[in-house]
Amino acid sequence: MVNNIQLPETNEVILDDLESLLDYPLKWKELKKLKILITGGNGFLASFLAKSLLAASERYNLGIEVIAIVRNKHKVDRLTDWLDFKGLTVFEHDLSTELPKDFPSANWIIHASSKASPKFYGSDPMGTLMPNSFGTLNLLKKAVKDETSKFLFISSSEVYGQLVITLTEDVFGSIDPMDIRATYAESKRMGELLTNVFSHQESIDCYVARPFHTYGPGVYLDDGRVFSDFVSNVVSNEPISLNSDGKASRPFCYITDAILAFLVILMDGKSGEAYNVSNPDGNISIIDLAHMISRLIQGRHVEVKQNLNIDEDYIPSPIVKQDPRIEKILELGWKPSITLEEGFTRMIQSYPLNNK
Repeated sequence: MVNNIQLPETNEVILDDLESLLDYPLKWKELKKLKILITGGNGFLASFLAKSLLAASERYNLGIEVIAIVRNKHKVDRLTDWLDFKGLTVFEHDLSTELPKDFPSANWIIHASSKASPKFYGSDPMGTLMPNSFGTLNLLKKAVKDETSKFLFISSSEVYGQLVITLTEDVFGSIDPMDIRATYAESKRMGELLTNVFSHQESIDCYVARPFHTYGPGVYLDDGRVFSDFVSNVVSNEPISLNSDGKASRPFCYITDAILAFLVILMDGKSGEAYNVSNPDGNISIIDLAHMISRLIQGRHVEVKQNLNIDEDYIPSPIVKQDPRIEKILELGWKPSITLEEGFTRMIQSYPLNNK
């Protein structure tokens, strides 16, 4: 139960996160009676966003309708608890294909359908590429046809390419299009371009969010990303395995901070603009992250060691360091609040622990 409202979520950490998120002084009433379509509905970001909107609708009596687009109705484990909750509709469609005639309309569209895990870049490059490019184009055409008022494209920090400088929203590095890993970054760039073109040429407000490394409860611990591997090691009471020297650094942002950022962009952002979503205090080297996570369970300290047996489908990022600037979104009134240690502690607490 969150603030005297009954929610179906069974994960206590997620329930606590929803409660703190709903206490944020957002202009919640602007969401009243909106029909909001979210693609990638069973994904980490999209599912948490759907839950947040449904919880807000319940607490503030907003009457929000959330339409979650999923590839397979039978594989919606992140939304299982919520399937019968009022206001949620699940619609099955693969965004790599043409939209069907009965594809639902909405007041807002949030396009978050994308394979964000590096393990898919090598094993399914086409499945990585298409939702960000072909899928984005089809959704934008649908939005114009249905007179959708707002469209948010969830992009990625990968669009910046290989840069080791401070990252403002207008600075970009190189991406090798012959590198199979480029399917993700280049398709995100194309999605951004399409979003901006429609903002410029059609009567629809379009925005781009560029989240950096978002983490929290709900991440699949086998998804191949380094932080999920570390958390998996710790909850399993196994040594943390490093697949590199650990000197590369990454900026992390907790899921509730990211969700609020997306909503602030939709409410107060400028159409045709992109916004970095990150926490400057969450910038840390991989080796330091490993050691921090290794000691977050009281009474347990797992070993950190190097591992040379790397999954052949995993394609590591060539990016050594990212230093995002977030002044642009700070001007909208958003500010991240969850510290790195607090966020990863909460993430760890959301999974069952192996105490053997």
